[in-house]
Amino acid sequence: MSSSTGFVNYDYNNWCFFSVVGMVLMLMGGCSGSTNSGIKIYRIGLLFKAINCYTSGLVHSDKTVLIRYGRKCMDNVAISNIGLFFILYIFILFVGCILVSISGVDVVTAFSAVAATFSNTGPGIGNIIGPQYNYYSLLPSVKLLLSFLMLMGRLEIMPFYVCIYLIVHNIFKFK
Repeated sequence: MSSSTGFVNYDYNNWCFFSVVGMVLMLMGGCSGSTNSGIKIYRIGLLFKAINCYTSGLVHSDKTVLIRYGRKCMDNVAISNIGLFFILYIFILFVGCILVSISGVDVVTAFSAVAATFSNTGPGIGNIIGPQYNYYSLLPSVKLLLSFLMLMGRLEIMPFYVCIYLIVHNIFKFK
């Protein structure tokens, strides 16, 4: 499900629970440096390490714990950026699901459409955009939103945000 090409050779709508597991894996995306969008495996690993260190710090307040990625110690700014990325990713996913659901699409199809386009994996789950269907039956406004999310997912969130910031900054000439 997470090949970033949209290739499907089996109808995974029949897998019940495993299609949900596949959807979660699709949101994770690929490894660092891959062209697949998503949260990326290294960000999830560092996020869990940060949560573990924070919890350990609550239990043992006199203990200093460093978060390592490979042989490198991560600073607080990098960990904060990963947390910010995760929050922005979930927020954009949530808002996208609401906007697609407003068009009359069921919640599962809306979530899988937003997740599939935002993580650039291709087909979603459901009878409208599943592995044996396509996005043809969706409204043009929904397709435009999903195309926007696909672009945002492929470029990553932060560079896209910086581009939007620079455009707005130049239009309104903020000081």
